[in-house]
Amino acid sequence: MTIEKIDSERILIALCDEDMKSFSLEFESMTLTNPYVRETLKSLLSFASVETGISVYNKKMLIEAIPYKNGCLLLITLKAKEHKRKVYRIKEIRPLIFCFDDVESLLRCICELYKRHDRKIRSDAYKLFDKYILTIRPYSRVSQYYTDIIGEFGERISGGALTFSRICEYGNVIVKDNAVEIIGSSISGSRKVK
Repeated sequence: MTIEKIDSERILIALCDEDMKSFSLEFESMTLTNPYVRETLKSLLSFASVETGISVYNKKMLIEAIPYKNGCLLLITLKAKEHKRKVYRIKEIRPLIFCFDDVESLLRCICELYKRHDRKIRSDAYKLFDKYILTIRPYSRVSQYYTDIIGEFGERISGGALTFSRICEYGNVIVKDNAVEIIGSSISGSRKVK
């Protein structure tokens, strides 16, 4: 038996016919599903680790058995076990959806928000059947203060992305993306809403 260190990640073990017989190995039956072959290979790897100074513990390995005229060559390629990459998801903040019975309530609400909001929200205004809808898609969490203001004028609709998608699909767009800013600046600049 000859053990040779090819590089820091590969070891070559040459087993002659006598070595194969002494280990009771046959090339045709060398599979890792065979428990005896598995234990024998573990013993060979431990011995090769001592001989070459390459640690085989806690490493992934590829073992290739190659027949040759006087026995078998085992080429062992080692790689450090890769730790599973952690995947982080940024939780998307659900859109807030509010329903208003009439356009007056919607406009009052928008005026109030315009006076007080910090312009870090995306808002859309829709008409859906006989109701008016204000959707708010914040960049960060919307404080309870803003939801309380809107709650004075309209009713919050439960639902998330699916409800929002339905409104976008079936509703008539009044203003898209920055409704509070556009409508609020128009109303505040031209007249006061009581």
